[in-house]
Amino acid sequence: MTAVTKLHFHKLKRLEEVTIEFPEKGLIALMGENGTGKTTVLHALACLYKPHQHLQANRGDHGNWWTDWFVPHTGNLWNNSRLRAFFTDSIHGVTYRKGDRWSPRKEERRERYCRYIGFKDCLPHIEEERLRSRFEFNLQPLDLSEAKRAQFLTAAKSILNRNYQEIQRATKNHGLGRFLYATITHGHPPAVSSYTSHYMGAGEQKVLKIIEEVVRAPNGGMILFEEFEVAIHESALRRLIPWLVQEAESRSLQIIVSTHWPRMTEFSDDIHLRTLHSTLTGGLACINGFRPSTMHRLTGDLDELRLITIWVEDTLAARVVQQIATELSLLANVKTKLFGAADNSFAVAAALELDGADPTRNLVVLDGDRYRRISEKREQINNTLTGTGEQILATQQSALRWFNQFSPVTSDFSSPTSPMKPERFLLDAAMRAYQNGMGNPYIEQFFNFAAENVFPDPDKSLIYNLHIHFNLSIERVELALIEVASRDPAWRYFCWNVREKLIAMARALNLEPKVDD
Repeated sequence: MTAVTKLHFHKLKRLEEVTIEFPEKGLIALMGENGTGKTTVLHALACLYKPHQHLQANRGDHGNWWTDWFVPHTGNLWNNSRLRAFFTDSIHGVTYRKGDRWSPRKEERRERYCRYIGFKDCLPHIEEERLRSRFEFNLQPLDLSEAKRAQFLTAAKSILNRNYQEIQRATKNHGLGRFLYATITHGHPPAVSSYTSHYMGAGEQKVLKIIEEVVRAPNGGMILFEEFEVAIHESALRRLIPWLVQEAESRSLQIIVSTHWPRMTEFSDDIHLRTLHSTLTGGLACINGFRPSTMHRLTGDLDELRLITIWVEDTLAARVVQQIATELSLLANVKTKLFGAADNSFAVAAALELDGADPTRNLVVLDGDRYRRISEKREQINNTLTGTGEQILATQQSALRWFNQFSPVTSDFSSPTSPMKPERFLLDAAMRAYQNGMGNPYIEQFFNFAAENVFPDPDKSLIYNLHIHFNLSIERVELALIEVASRDPAWRYFCWNVREKLIAMARALNLEPKVDD
């Protein structure tokens, strides 16, 4: 089945000249505030295909069409609405538009298994049931293969942390015609109980619906979930997301969800985040990744309003920045935030630029071991913020101003021949400082341990192994190394770019950094 790889909205509701890219498989999360077009994107995706003849149409599933979502009315006939969809088998794309009628016609669309699951599909069955008197029903196995029924049951047990013994399909002739019937064991000694989905919590029923839709989908299909996290408790979400990722990757599914859950960003290494948001000119844009100000607006966290925000890769980089700020007497004025993998830094920079953020209050700091050249950064910005509009192109050009980076050096203060991670620099600098009599005696045991052991990735794993071996927190190990390394002459070279930038930012805000002559 042909996957969609990109949508370019020329005009559809508020989406004007907005480009969104999609991987061919995986879990894709559309984030953004209310009114930024997430639902519109899902509705458009649902209309790209005609239903798969054997897997859907023959079973009465006729898919979706533009008039399901964009119903003509006196206020809006949707004329001149237009978007272009790009598929794995069409690099030039296909235009969908509304003139006198929507084109291309239904029968001319590509065939693909595609399911849209909205709020109505997950409405609690007790609210859908019209009967208010005793009713009887028939039971039968779920209309899945035996292997898929087993997969469904296993996933339900794991994600909902309930000991399901069986989940069946119940049917009746009046009122709600189809629902679930679950049998579980609970307590000690174990007792058996059964109940219909009328008496499930809204979250339990919704998780079972999500699992069933994914298990039922054939390889290469697409499933769309509207605000999939609603009614589901957090621990279940944290088990559901990795399961969705695994299913999407192993079976080449495109699972696309809209969400307002801020903690979705914690899964950014495994899922594909797309953030829709308003620009300064009142339009909309999409970035590949998450947007800091969107997180603030979703959470209402006033801590975002701290004076200078410096984005870094990990806690070690954050502590290096805090040491620099301490040396400059600026620690109270600096807040560090993590963006995780280096690739995420470009989404942060693009968002800062689109938001019109204050460059005297925001900085993105890279470790200095990747994307060291301006050309490399520019390429990554262009890959992160896609589109052809004038504003997007201008943003791509100017987003580089948010970046700064550490400069790891060797003992002679020259740049290493190969990229050096901050961990390696700090270890080397701390060793030199200790050997020159500028380190606390207790740190000698760190170096003895490092010399006596071989680690698969010494730059990254040594700090972790020091933490385990000496029963110290990772924070304590990192702070100890930074404390000693900061006494080595090379420390000033390592921090120079970030230090000078922070001094300039502080002075622009009428602060008085402590600067040695």
